[in-house]
Amino acid sequence: MIYDEIHGFIKVNSVERAIIDTPIFQRLRHIVQVGLAYLVYPGATHTRFSHSIGTLHLASKLGGSLANEGYLTEDDVQLLRLAALLHDVGHYPLSHSLELCLLRLYGDKASHEKLTIEVLRRSVIADILRENGYTPNDIIGILRGECKNKLLTQIISSDADIDKMDYLLRDSRHTGVAYGIIDIDRLVNTFSVDTEGNLALMMKGLGALENLYMARLQMYKTVYYHKTIIAFELMLNEIYRELLERGEVMSLNEIYNGISTGDFSFFNDHYVYNKLYSIIRSEKAYSQSIVKYAKMFITRKPLKIVRDLSQYLFSMESIRSHRVGVPDFITHGDKITFKTVVLFIRKPVKVIIDEKGTSVPVIDNKLQTIIKCMPRGLIIERTYTTQC
Repeated sequence: MIYDEIHGFIKVNSVERAIIDTPIFQRLRHIVQVGLAYLVYPGATHTRFSHSIGTLHLASKLGGSLANEGYLTEDDVQLLRLAALLHDVGHYPLSHSLELCLLRLYGDKASHEKLTIEVLRRSVIADILRENGYTPNDIIGILRGECKNKLLTQIISSDADIDKMDYLLRDSRHTGVAYGIIDIDRLVNTFSVDTEGNLALMMKGLGALENLYMARLQMYKTVYYHKTIIAFELMLNEIYRELLERGEVMSLNEIYNGISTGDFSFFNDHYVYNKLYSIIRSEKAYSQSIVKYAKMFITRKPLKIVRDLSQYLFSMESIRSHRVGVPDFITHGDKITFKTVVLFIRKPVKVIIDEKGTSVPVIDNKLQTIIKCMPRGLIIERTYTTQC
């Protein structure tokens, strides 16, 4: 039994306990959930560990509800719980804040999703799964959308999945903003299955779904892409890039190898901060710009924003005109521009519209909902000066 500040007491069984007690999973206790957000919102020091436990809990609630309706078996629910528990086990130190640097250098093979798959295949967790009658591919299939029961993937990955339900509520609680407060119980108890076997929401849950979409929009705009958080991420990326060039931090190959050797268990937030302090202690060995950034980072002195062209995107045509994917960092003189596109509606939730179980996407014209009026995405384009 684990006590969680969001969901209360959460039960875990023997196989889940064995996974949680491994060094590679305990590593998540030392990785903040919302990256560098704590530099703006001091309470945002909660971790990937608590989020993973919370997501397991929601998997049990939603999976159990669908099992009671006959759509899932007990074995399905257990697989769902394991997938939820392990869905973030490959995250980088400082979460997405550091991942941006590796993605820009190595491409998609550096994503935390790919690392998670390798952790499931190559770490002690694979042995624990096999010893208890499961295989890594059972979990990987759910996370990749390749399992026989598509419901399991839809519960883990959709516009209103259990991952988002937990992190919106948890991040809202710890940052202190009210935007992420959503009605999880209403959502869990109004999800069902449509005539095509897809996860779908009953009409009586539509208000709670609207709230979730609005919460996600506001949290991305206000918290996840806060102008000061981005400023610190730009500095961190410049520092880490130089350290990689000098061979002083783990390259992607070393990170992958560390999964098998056990070194990956030490690849956490403390690892990064130790490198930052090393730069300051031995500043003559590093470039002036990196020493400057390291000192600014440690003393919380962000880059100053000089231009913000961020705007909502209301049509798919406007989204297609921009590059969606890894953010661009464009350096021109003493200025750095950060540019990315965030999509709010990726996999629209299906809503059941009649007694037969027929469903339509929530943005379909058959439904009257404020979600259709919401922006489809947000372009973040901000320019910062390095002359601080």
